[in-house]
Amino acid sequence: MEESSRPRLTDLMLPSGPDAWAALGFAIRDDCFKVGAITFTAGSAECRWAFDGCSPAAPLITGISTASLRVPRDPQAAPTAHPNQAFKVDHVVVATEDVARTRVELEVFGLEARGGRSVGEGSEQRTQLFFWTGDSLIELVGPARARDDGEYEARIWGVTFVVPDFRSLDSVAGQLLGEVSEAIQSGRQIVTVRRDAALGLAVAFMTPHVKQSSSE
Repeated sequence: MEESSRPRLTDLMLPSGPDAWAALGFAIRDDCFKVGAITFTAGSAECRWAFDGCSPAAPLITGISTASLRVPRDPQAAPTAHPNQAFKVDHVVVATEDVARTRVELEVFGLEARGGRSVGEGSEQRTQLFFWTGDSLIELVGPARARDDGEYEARIWGVTFVVPDFRSLDSVAGQLLGEVSEAIQSGRQIVTVRRDAALGLAVAFMTPHVKQSSSE
């Protein structure tokens, strides 16, 4: 399947209210804001998502409410310029109790795994798989060993935004941020939002990818 024909994540419906997101430096209009190609709507009863370019017959992802939005949006409906300078969604984290089965569901849905890794050891070992959707990633993560009873469910666990640096973010939301640390990707830094921000899911901000010179 051509990359352009794969489902593209267009919407995330968030369980926390607009004030919680405004406190992080997002500009909100009518409970909505947009970062990159993804529109966020605050105040949903649950964390849900929607895609464009998926088949109407595509099966759902067990545990996550999924929709296909085909009605064009008003380009002025959701602000795209934010005090925190967020300009892109780096990745959305989906947690599952059975990586293999949720992977199959994502692939039947039309996405394709583009690499993965194992982290941790022993009973704490976890598997991560990555799927491109538009210009962002879905990171699927779960235990290396599925539950013995065969039960499983996936959920939208977190989202990570990209900012040019942390200066603007710190000026508007510094009291809600943890410590800056080095990201797994070389040259990038990451900062997570504290739990007391009460967002209903894990949120982090990262600096952009560092371009490697041709001599490296």
